[in-house]
Amino acid sequence: MKKRQRGRNNTAQSFMEAERIVLREHSEKLCNTVVATQLASGQLLSAS
Repeated sequence: MKKRQRGRNNTAQSFMEAERIVLREHSEKLCNTVVATQLASGQLLSAS
């Protein structure tokens, strides 16, 4: 019983970890897109 439960916890933990990695990659892409958009419109240059 304990072994099965531990396996389930590991699966949930690895799933959460994978979700976190996906979220981090997605937010990095989103940030890059925002920066690229600001550069293209000249907002970044006027802000600095």
